[in-house]
Amino acid sequence: MPFSASTLMGTRVHTHESTLVGHVRDFVIDVDTGRLLYAVLDPAETLALSGRFVPVPWEALTLSTQEHALQLAMAPHRLVQAPTFASDAWPHGADDQFNDRVYAFFGFEPYSVFRLRTARGYRAQKRASPALALSEQG
Repeated sequence: MPFSASTLMGTRVHTHESTLVGHVRDFVIDVDTGRLLYAVLDPAETLALSGRFVPVPWEALTLSTQEHALQLAMAPHRLVQAPTFASDAWPHGADDQFNDRVYAFFGFEPYSVFRLRTARGYRAQKRASPALALSEQG
Protein backbone atom coordinates (compact mmCIF):
# COMPACT_ATOMS: atom_id res chain seq x y z
CA MET A 1 0.00 0.00 0.00
CA PRO A 2 1.75 3.19 -1.15
CA PHE A 3 1.94 6.32 0.98
CA SER A 4 3.68 9.59 0.30
CA ALA A 5 6.62 10.38 2.54
CA SER A 6 4.93 13.60 3.65
CA THR A 7 1.91 11.58 4.84
CA LEU A 8 4.16 9.47 7.07
CA MET A 9 6.27 12.33 8.43
CA GLY A 10 5.28 13.00 12.02
CA THR A 11 3.62 9.60 12.38
CA ARG A 12 3.69 8.19 15.92
CA VAL A 13 5.89 5.15 16.49
CA HIS A 14 4.98 2.87 19.36
CA THR A 15 5.66 -0.61 20.62
CA HIS A 16 3.17 -3.46 20.31
CA GLU A 17 2.22 -2.61 23.89
CA SER A 18 1.23 0.91 22.69
CA THR A 19 4.15 2.66 24.42
CA LEU A 20 5.05 5.77 22.45
CA VAL A 21 8.74 5.71 21.48
CA GLY A 22 8.76 8.71 19.14
CA HIS A 23 7.66 10.19 15.83
CA VAL A 24 8.99 9.89 12.28
CA ARG A 25 11.14 12.95 11.66
CA ASP A 26 12.38 12.12 8.16
CA PHE A 27 13.47 9.36 5.80
CA VAL A 28 16.84 8.52 4.29
CA ILE A 29 16.84 7.02 0.80
CA ASP A 30 19.71 5.18 -0.85
CA VAL A 31 19.72 6.89 -4.25
CA ASP A 32 21.93 4.15 -5.75
CA THR A 33 19.35 1.42 -5.09
CA GLY A 34 16.18 3.50 -4.77
CA ARG A 35 15.53 1.82 -1.44
CA LEU A 36 14.31 3.50 1.73
CA LEU A 37 17.38 3.10 3.92
CA TYR A 38 15.69 4.02 7.20
CA ALA A 39 13.11 6.14 8.94
CA VAL A 40 14.55 8.75 11.25
CA LEU A 41 12.92 8.47 14.66
CA ASP A 42 12.67 11.56 16.83
CA PRO A 43 12.54 9.76 20.19
CA ALA A 44 9.97 10.44 22.87
CA GLU A 45 11.22 12.39 25.89
CA THR A 46 10.79 9.30 28.05
CA LEU A 47 13.72 7.66 26.23
CA ALA A 48 16.13 10.37 27.42
CA LEU A 49 17.85 10.69 24.04
CA SER A 50 17.56 14.46 23.83
CA GLY A 51 19.18 15.92 20.74
CA ARG A 52 19.66 12.48 19.15
CA PHE A 53 17.81 10.70 16.34
CA VAL A 54 17.42 6.94 15.94
CA PRO A 55 17.63 5.44 12.44
CA VAL A 56 15.15 2.56 12.13
CA PRO A 57 15.18 0.28 9.07
CA TRP A 58 11.80 0.40 7.36
CA GLU A 59 11.60 -3.39 7.63
CA ALA A 60 11.53 -3.06 11.44
CA LEU A 61 8.32 -1.03 11.31
CA THR A 62 4.74 -2.15 10.71
CA LEU A 63 2.12 0.31 9.55
CA SER A 64 -1.12 0.33 11.52
CA THR A 65 -3.54 2.17 9.22
CA GLN A 66 -6.35 2.01 11.79
CA GLU A 67 -4.28 3.92 14.34
CA HIS A 68 -2.30 5.93 11.76
CA ALA A 69 0.83 4.83 13.57
CA LEU A 70 3.90 2.68 13.05
CA GLN A 71 4.67 -0.21 15.35
CA LEU A 72 8.16 -1.24 16.36
CA ALA A 73 8.63 -4.70 17.86
CA MET A 74 11.21 -3.59 20.40
CA ALA A 75 11.01 -2.62 24.03
CA PRO A 76 11.91 0.99 24.86
CA HIS A 77 14.77 -0.09 27.17
CA ARG A 78 16.34 -1.90 24.20
CA LEU A 79 15.71 0.93 21.73
CA VAL A 80 17.82 3.35 23.78
CA GLN A 81 20.81 1.11 22.98
CA ALA A 82 20.33 1.57 19.20
CA PRO A 83 22.85 3.49 17.12
CA THR A 84 21.93 7.18 17.11
CA PHE A 85 23.19 10.40 15.60
CA ALA A 86 23.06 14.01 16.72
CA SER A 87 20.21 16.07 15.35
CA ASP A 88 22.75 18.54 13.95
CA ALA A 89 25.22 15.95 12.57
CA TRP A 90 23.46 13.51 10.28
CA PRO A 91 25.54 10.59 9.00
CA HIS A 92 26.57 10.47 5.37
CA GLY A 93 24.16 8.12 3.58
CA ALA A 94 27.01 6.11 2.10
CA ASP A 95 28.56 5.34 5.50
CA ASP A 96 28.37 1.54 5.19
CA GLN A 97 29.79 0.92 8.68
CA PHE A 98 27.10 3.03 10.33
CA ASN A 99 24.33 1.57 8.16
CA ASP A 100 25.55 -1.97 8.85
CA ARG A 101 25.50 -1.31 12.63
CA VAL A 102 21.95 0.01 12.36
CA TYR A 103 20.73 -2.99 10.38
CA ALA A 104 22.53 -5.48 12.63
CA PHE A 105 21.08 -3.87 15.77
CA PHE A 106 17.56 -4.38 14.43
CA GLY A 107 18.34 -7.97 13.37
CA PHE A 108 18.76 -7.57 9.61
CA GLU A 109 21.58 -8.50 7.27
CA PRO A 110 24.22 -5.79 6.91
CA TYR A 111 23.01 -3.12 4.50
CA SER A 112 26.30 -3.22 2.55
CA VAL A 113 25.57 -6.87 1.68
CA PHE A 114 22.13 -5.93 0.36
CA ARG A 115 23.61 -3.04 -1.64
CA LEU A 116 26.25 -5.27 -3.19
CA ARG A 117 23.68 -7.92 -4.11
CA THR A 118 21.36 -5.27 -5.56
CA ALA A 119 24.16 -3.66 -7.56
CA ARG A 120 25.16 -7.03 -9.02
CA GLY A 121 21.56 -7.79 -9.94
CA TYR A 122 21.14 -4.38 -11.53
CA ARG A 123 24.32 -4.78 -13.61
CA ALA A 124 23.18 -8.24 -14.75
CA GLN A 125 19.75 -6.90 -15.66
CA LYS A 126 21.34 -3.99 -17.55
CA ARG A 127 23.48 -6.39 -19.60
CA ALA A 128 20.39 -8.45 -20.42
CA SER A 129 18.20 -5.45 -21.28
CA PRO A 130 19.38 -3.23 -24.14
CA ALA A 131 16.53 -0.78 -23.43
CA LEU A 132 17.78 -0.26 -19.86
CA ALA A 133 21.32 0.31 -21.07
CA LEU A 134 20.10 2.83 -23.67
CA SER A 135 17.98 4.73 -21.15
CA GLU A 136 21.09 5.40 -19.08
CA GLN A 137 22.98 6.78 -22.06
CA GLY A 138 20.37 9.40 -22.24
